[in-house]
Amino acid sequence: MGKLRYFFKFCLFLFCFSFSSQAIERKYILNSDIDPCSNFYRHVCSKEIESFRRPDHKSRYSFFFSDAYEEFLPKVTLFLSDLNRRSDLTPLATQIKNFYNSCMDKTSRMQEEITIAKNSIADLQGLTSRGEVLDYISRRNQAHDLKWISFSNQPVSSDPKQWRIQVWGEWETLPEKSYYQQPETLSDFRSLMTNFFSVLKFEDAALRAKRVIDLEVKLASVMPSPGETFTLWSVDGTWKKDEFIKKFPHLAAQIGAKSFPSNIPIHQYTTPYYGFVEETLAKGDLQTLKDFFIVRLLFNKLDFSQPVWSAQYWAFKNKRLGYAPKRRGLEQECTQYVQSSLGVALAKEMASTFFKNFPTKDFTANVERLRETLIAEIRENTWLSSQSRKNAIKKIKALRMSLLYPKIEKDWRLPPAKNLSSVHFYGNLGLIGQAIDERTLLEIKSPRNIEAWSTDPLEFDAFYWWSENRFYFPMAFASVLKFSSDGKRLENFGGISAVIAHEFGHALDEIGSQYNEVGIKRSIFTAQDQKKFVELGSRFVEQFNQIGHNGKETLWENIADHVGLFTAFRAATGSKPDLEKQKEFLYSYARLRCTSMSEEYRLSHLNEDTHALPEARVNEQLKHLPEFAQTFKCPAGSPMVLPAEKRLRIW
Repeated sequence: MGKLRYFFKFCLFLFCFSFSSQAIERKYILNSDIDPCSNFYRHVCSKEIESFRRPDHKSRYSFFFSDAYEEFLPKVTLFLSDLNRRSDLTPLATQIKNFYNSCMDKTSRMQEEITIAKNSIADLQGLTSRGEVLDYISRRNQAHDLKWISFSNQPVSSDPKQWRIQVWGEWETLPEKSYYQQPETLSDFRSLMTNFFSVLKFEDAALRAKRVIDLEVKLASVMPSPGETFTLWSVDGTWKKDEFIKKFPHLAAQIGAKSFPSNIPIHQYTTPYYGFVEETLAKGDLQTLKDFFIVRLLFNKLDFSQPVWSAQYWAFKNKRLGYAPKRRGLEQECTQYVQSSLGVALAKEMASTFFKNFPTKDFTANVERLRETLIAEIRENTWLSSQSRKNAIKKIKALRMSLLYPKIEKDWRLPPAKNLSSVHFYGNLGLIGQAIDERTLLEIKSPRNIEAWSTDPLEFDAFYWWSENRFYFPMAFASVLKFSSDGKRLENFGGISAVIAHEFGHALDEIGSQYNEVGIKRSIFTAQDQKKFVELGSRFVEQFNQIGHNGKETLWENIADHVGLFTAFRAATGSKPDLEKQKEFLYSYARLRCTSMSEEYRLSHLNEDTHALPEARVNEQLKHLPEFAQTFKCPAGSPMVLPAEKRLRIW
């Protein structure tokens, strides 16, 4: 997208935020050279993919979702830029404006980066004892100048009306542990890290880089994989505050754990990681620690003060981590900063102008039809015991839906207000982080408000939370929908129905099934049914292992895809065979996942994402739907046809 021009103020409210239709219309010409029974995804998507040129700022472009997002983002940018022209700003809008302006001010950011680097290096070089270094880093960590150990509040698994503390870290520069096992990636990473120390005028840059990376490699060995993090999140074990501080005193000091209420449980999220951090802080080489903290303080704060190195960093991320060839323009990059840092506040300011005519009644009716369909499928399930079936139905009936944004003030969970500057971008990031910590410390003193939103209304995705048995459809994600201008009718619900049914499926996946209808960790299965569920899931694991995925890591998403496909198909086509309806749905299902991506992104997806690749999400799932072969008259033995005994029907 090119730079946006300022429009006159009333455009913002009268036209620019209309979401009644999407400007991009795709033809999706079927590829007649590819048999749908051989590769349905390629049959439906390949022509569109081959004719599409990805924008330079995208390494992955999923047409259904990215088309909507690429229209949504400039409208948010326009809202933000218009704040400078308005005289009617609320205090909240003023803070949003100041933060956006601080991000846009290249000169101030460059000077701020220079000052932060100069002071941080001087401070750490002047410290000689371990106690001094750790005290200094603790202060910077809690001020969010440096954020390498964080905490947040999460519901207690045995009582979702109560809080627990979750402690997590950001030690690694690379996004996932497997990258540290790739020799070529590590070689390029060492060069990048050496250049980092060189541009900051450190002696022995290569040695410092080696020591820091060696430390990160060791840490990566005890870090959970992306899939494991979700399993660990649902682990029951907790420590009392005093137990945690006694067991991990140096780690606890980094987050100011002494300020936590005495009765707050601290989740045993990843004990090997905590132990490694504690050991390193207590006994690790002091100079390595100081160099490591320089990296954590400055690695992402050199965009304008060291543009050559910053370009090298981006090139590394493009080559090794699947990033786009180029960054977005500053306007949209700063818009994304506001979304990620002040998303709740921004959503609250925009809620009155976005989706004034959203067809809530029609949307809700369609969602309820999906719920009823899933319940009908559970009733017809052939392997569940009567008790497990009863529990599953009870859970789906109780599943809550939260649409667009909170409707009650207290449910927004706004952090305490901070006086944000229009010229200190990094300082603002620190203040925003402090405000979130303050909100956490305030919330954990009282029982949890179970109606409050646990996600950001500007998240561009739909969500299901096990501990709430709750489905979220945020206002940003609603931009994928088309609806009539009078707000009475949805026009493309069929396209999104599989996504919503997928989220329902998370209530019944390998993790969600361990939580009951009110979010208490209590399995919906009997012991015998649990064994059967695991056995069925293991067949999915094997199927996806055979096509180059990590079947175990992607299992919970594959189960959700499975539920989403069967439920949405039945809701769309009814109980009586109708080949035209079936064909229409199946084409729509494939188009939902049509995606152009770079090879680098494809590899990073396999490393980092718990979803299967788009082609697998279509083809591998459709192989289990008997109606697919019937609709396209696929002969036995076709690549898209599984023998009846190998087809899965979990729910």
